[in-house]
Parts: sequence; C-alpha cells; structure tokens
Amino acid sequence: MQFNGPEPRSYLASKKIRWLCAIAGLACAVAGCGLAGYYGALAGVPLIAASIIVGRWQRSGRALMWFGAIYSTFLVLPYPGLIFLQTLLQILHLMPGYLPNQIVIEMFAPAIIFVLWFDVILGSEVVKHGRVALS
Repeated sequence: MQFNGPEPRSYLASKKIRWLCAIAGLACAVAGCGLAGYYGALAGVPLIAASIIVGRWQRSGRALMWFGAIYSTFLVLPYPGLIFLQTLLQILHLMPGYLPNQIVIEMFAPAIIFVLWFDVILGSEVVKHGRVALS
C-alpha cells in the first residue's frame, strides 16, 4: 500500500464526534461498573481509546471507533428491554424476585442516550460521505 499524502479533510473525524465518543465511552464504563463491578468498567475502553487514537492516527482510530460503536451498542441497548421484561413479569406475578435496582437503571440511562446519539452521528457521517472510510 503506498502513501498518497494526507487524508482528505472530509474524512477526518471532527472534534464533536471525538468528544461524543469519549463521553459515550465514559457513560458505558460507569454503567458497566454499576452492573458488573470493576470488570464492567472495561465496557467503555474501546470508545475512550478510539477518541484518543483518532486524533493522531485517523485510520486506526476510525476502525476502533466503529468497533467501539458496534460493541457498545450490543452491550448497552439490550439492557432496557431486559429490565422492561423483568418488571412486566414481576408485575404479572410470573417471576419471583424483586424489581430491578433503581440505581443501576439510572446509571444505564445516560449510557443508552449517549450510545444512541453517537450511533446516529456516526451513521449520519456515513450517509454524508457515502461510504465507510476505514482505509
């Protein structure tokens, strides 16, 4: 692969996307820490690392940003559905136990909001540029 000079400015990750990536990573880390202890805090590492790396190495950082977006989406978004299903089953007396911990729900709310926001912004970048510019 030969180097053809700097990347076009249109494919560089903007500061807005980098900051949103870092905030979504921190929200995932806090939510994961509340659910699974210190090991759950590793949930936000790909997004936080991507927001740092993409400023210096665009191609590697963008690939890590996409990986982190997909990883955090599949990690964070199923949780509200499980909470809803568990609450519904307990209200209908089909499942014994207690209602989900309110603190964990409140910790996941910002993670869900920031991950969805980051996914929408990243998807709009793909629509704007017409392709995923990883290489």
